[in-house]
Amino acid sequence: RRYRRFRFRRTHLGKAVELAPNIPAHHIELGQVFLAQGKIQEARFQFERGLALPSLDINDEACKRRAQSALASLP
Repeated sequence: RRYRRFRFRRTHLGKAVELAPNIPAHHIELGQVFLAQGKIQEARFQFERGLALPSLDINDEACKRRAQSALASLP
């Protein structure tokens, strides 16, 4: 059940990244899914990509803080 939920989120967030690659939150949320699945390299890439993009929305800064915190905790 948990696996299906992650697969669903990964599929939809992957599509969101594909359709709107300039939105930091899409990359960061996808990074969170990869992190929860133990896919550290993929998570790191998505976090770094999201952090590199300019903030476009009021919520982007909060998302970026979560990404920075997650990156700091990675091995």
